[in-house]
Amino acid sequence: MVNQGQVILWPKDINLYGYEQIFKDTRIWQGYKNTIIYTVLGTLLNLLVTLPAAYALSQRKFRARRFIMPLFVITMYFGGA
Repeated sequence: MVNQGQVILWPKDINLYGYEQIFKDTRIWQGYKNTIIYTVLGTLLNLLVTLPAAYALSQRKFRARRFIMPLFVITMYFGGA
């Protein structure tokens, strides 16, 4: 239909067969579950490490701040890959 010029703005004869086949397979749901678990656990782990570090670095009396803070800033500017 596209090759024949029949589709201009809105597609004709919408077919969801491909989506039906994908969602019938149980592996897609396992993948969604893994994605949600990795996202939630990764976020919690990141907060568990980042919040105490941010608090410590915000304190002016923390002596190692002058050494550690530039290390954090440099890694923000230059990526590992």
